[in-house]
Amino acid sequence: MPIIKSAKKALRASLRKEKRNANQKKLLKEALRLVNAQNINATFSKIDKAAKNNIIHPNKAARFKAKLAKSVGVTPKATKAVALKAKAKTATKKVATKKGASKVAGKTPKRATKTAKAKTVKKEK
Repeated sequence: MPIIKSAKKALRASLRKEKRNANQKKLLKEALRLVNAQNINATFSKIDKAAKNNIIHPNKAARFKAKLAKSVGVTPKATKAVALKAKAKTATKKVATKKGASKVAGKTPKRATKTAKAKTVKKEK
């Protein structure tokens, strides 16, 4: 057992990460085992997520995806087109405000709020 306070904290963090990684790896293995033409996009997503989080190497992820696409008969480009369409839909949901500042999901940029506060302070004086 560690004695130093920071080492104790590091041990707790590493145990949390170990559990999270083991769970993600288990889900990935299950997805690879149960893959078919209907859920290939979800499986590709799990493979990409595991590679992003360093659960598996990116080259291994690419090999998995190529092997699955070949066995199921779906080309990866077709799945990429579906992902691009989904991204395009979310990009069109941005809302523009009147003075040129962009507003996304109800959040105002810091600059706009600062200038608004400055104007109210000037009016009060």
